[in-house]
Amino acid sequence: MSNRKLCGHNFDEDCECAANILASSEMQEMMYKTNDLFSESRKIFELISNLENPKHVKENPKYIRYIYAYTDIVLRGGKSFTSSCARSDIGLIGAAGAARTLFEIGINTMYIKKDKNEHLQQFIANAAGTFEKGANLFWEFREKENEEIPEIYIKSKEGLEKLKQIYGEPRLSNQWSGRGVGGRANDVGMKKVYDFLYPQLSSITHASSIQMFAYLATGENTVSNNRVEFHSSPDIFSEIFFYYSAWMTVLWSVDLMMSEFIKVFEISYRETMDYRKVRSSTNEVVGEFFELCELSPEE
Repeated sequence: MSNRKLCGHNFDEDCECAANILASSEMQEMMYKTNDLFSESRKIFELISNLENPKHVKENPKYIRYIYAYTDIVLRGGKSFTSSCARSDIGLIGAAGAARTLFEIGINTMYIKKDKNEHLQQFIANAAGTFEKGANLFWEFREKENEEIPEIYIKSKEGLEKLKQIYGEPRLSNQWSGRGVGGRANDVGMKKVYDFLYPQLSSITHASSIQMFAYLATGENTVSNNRVEFHSSPDIFSEIFFYYSAWMTVLWSVDLMMSEFIKVFEISYRETMDYRKVRSSTNEVVGEFFELCELSPEE
């Protein structure tokens, strides 16, 4: 964290911002444990990434590749989140975006685990669909201009057709399973958590009024004589529940992916002891938060 609160005030200022809570010793200790969690997670990941020869494991090869790739993405995304949160400015939009992406990865992973063959095939088919949109646009432009299409793109088009034969016709990017993120969350028993978390993270990530209010002073008598008071240092997470929700989401996603990574690559208990010590304390806090999500009212 920087030497200023998330709201931009100095720590010795008696402001009424929610960032007072973040300055507490309990919160600071939790932040240190978060950094430790990322550090220990990366050490375990590198046990596999640094191997000169592939490690033989019993899992489905496609699932192995999925877990390896998305564990790395989650760890990188988590570090991006903490880096963005160290700044009391508009960079916090990036932090919320990282948290939302990590939440989707967690939901996708839980969903894929339910039926690795069918669901992973649907997920991979989506890559073909995303590529097809861009490739078709390029091909149509070249043909319109009567320009020769490079051989590499002709081969890629042939490769795309093979992908579609293997994995089927792709769906829209967020509908790769035939349902949206909310539908997949419901299928894995996370619908209440989704209903509580996802709208919050989306309201910050998208161009919504939440961002506008980060610049405005709140309370009585903030507008008088046609004069409006503004914050010079906007803080998207000045409301504690926005920051805390995003933070807990990141910790949950990291642990979920690391648990699968350790299982898939058969990492020994001895090599994960330091990670498990840190995880036990962060998991307790995340578990309490998700229990509160479950108690939230229906939409």
